[in-house]
Amino acid sequence: MYSIEDGFLNKVEPCLISHPANCKLILQRANSTKYKKSSITIEELKERIKNWDLKYNNQNISSI
Repeated sequence: MYSIEDGFLNKVEPCLISHPANCKLILQRANSTKYKKSSITIEELKERIKNWDLKYNNQNISSI
């Protein structure tokens, strides 16, 4: 999804990078070949976060 390195280079807030909407389960070998590349744009990530927060009523996972 949106990589940590791209977040650092583009000065993206860490709370966006660490949001659960920025996660995708993939095999380790697929993650290795992806390396530091983002598979979505920051705009797509923000939209995913918006949808996630609406769906889960902006609840923190640790409070469930």
